[in-house]
Parts: sequence; C-alpha cells; structure tokens
Amino acid sequence: MTPEQIAGIFHARPAGLDHWRAKCPAHQGKTLTSLGIARGEDGRTLIKCWGGCAVNDICAAAGIKISDLFADSRTAGTEVRNRAREFEEWRSTCQGILTDRLRHLSQKAELAKIFLRTDPNCEVLWSALANFYHEEAELVAALDQLSFEKLSSWLETPVTRETLTAAFNEACQRSEEETNAA
Repeated sequence: MTPEQIAGIFHARPAGLDHWRAKCPAHQGKTLTSLGIARGEDGRTLIKCWGGCAVNDICAAAGIKISDLFADSRTAGTEVRNRAREFEEWRSTCQGILTDRLRHLSQKAELAKIFLRTDPNCEVLWSALANFYHEEAELVAALDQLSFEKLSSWLETPVTRETLTAAFNEACQRSEEETNAA
C-alpha cells in the first residue's frame, strides 16, 4: 500500500508534504496528533505513536499487516528521488529566470536613478523608475502564480527549461493582464 492509502485507513489529515496526523487506534487516541504517518525516503510508510504504542499493535488495531507498510517501497523510493531531483531542477530554473529578469530590471532602474540625479524634475524618468519597480513586483507575483498553478500539473509531467520558461512567460502575461483589468 502507498503511504496515502495507509493514511486513508487511519482517517489521517495532511500535516505537510508526505506527512499525516491521525488518532492512534491502538490506544484509542483522542487527538489527531497522537499518531504520525510519513513517507520514508525509500517509499515505505513510517508510523510513530507519540503515546508509545508499538507498530505491531497499531497495525493490528487498524486491520493491516506490517508488510503493507513496505508494499511499494521498491519502486516508490526511485519515484521519490526522481520527483525530488525534478523539483530541484524546476526550482533552479525558476530562480535562474527570476534572477536574470530582476538583474535586467535593476540595471534599468539604476540607470534611471543616475539620470534623476542630474534632472530630478524629469517626469519621464520618474515614470520609468516607477514602471521598473512595478515590473519587479509583477515578476515576483507571476512566479508565485506559476508555482501554485503549475506545480500540480508539473508533478504529472516532466518539465524542461523551455516549457518552464513558456509557462513562466504565460503567467507573467496573465498577471499583467489582471493588473491592467483592475
């Protein structure tokens, strides 16, 4: 069984990525924090009763076998490592895109500041500077939007730098359109 299936048997609630909390059936726990369930690095299901119950007793009370905790560990460990590697590549690519765009905006803003020192009343420069900071905020907002919108679909399909860049640009455009519509 997968850790998600085990968590379902215990009527557990999510407590983070690959972590759940439930009432311990072995000692009739009264709170949802008495039993911790997690996915191990190798894909097996880890169970910890904070009241001290043995894993054998917890499994027996839930009507499962201890072997159910290890059922998917041979393939899941590789899957978890691949997901972690893909996520790190995704994060690194996002960071690279954001850093490049922010560096470019910062250079333009610094140039505008230099010219403003010579002509502090130039409305065009003040407007340009305001636009640079506005674009910076939009860029960060677009990255947030991309993270929340695309992460779920990303987990189902591999992401390349090209598809991530296209998705990032699409999110920037949507963010800009929403700002203009408001």
